[in-house]
Amino acid sequence: MRTNHVLIDFENVHVKSLDLLDGEHYRVIVFLGPKNTKLPVELVIAMQKFGARGEYVMLE
Repeated sequence: MRTNHVLIDFENVHVKSLDLLDGEHYRVIVFLGPKNTKLPVELVIAMQKFGARGEYVMLE
């Protein structure tokens, strides 16, 4: 099965839930801008569930 990459620009789109992406064939990458100094607890917990399939990328 192929891997679907989901790219989220958190500075412009504030995600409410990642429940629909619950599957081994999803990889989630959240891009954070310099003004994103705090993240919602719900997002952090949802990203932890992805383990190595979830990643944060800090932008300058």
